Amino acid sequence: MKLGINLLCLTDFVEESHLDNIGRLRDLGYDGVEVPVLSGKVSHYERLGRELDGLGLGRSTTSIVPTPEANPVSCDADVRARGRAHLDW
Repeated sequence: MKLGINLLCLTDFVEESHLDNIGRLRDLGYDGVEVPVLSGKVSHYERLGRELDGLGLGRSTTSIVPTPEANPVSCDADVRARGRAHLDW
């Protein structure tokens, strides 16, 4: 069995300054982390992925649909489209 932890317990946007704490999580026995993907650029997450590889940590992601106007399961096609666009980001 593998054990992971959601990094929302540290921050909603993982930066280089969080890497020491993430390394401590690895040292405590965690096998991976769940990275909040709420803002930022693809290049940031690519770099973070390389850092996590270097720490030997697996990862998954978590995100939030920010408003009812972007609900991917809405009955309204336009609202669904905005929700899918947000999730595609």
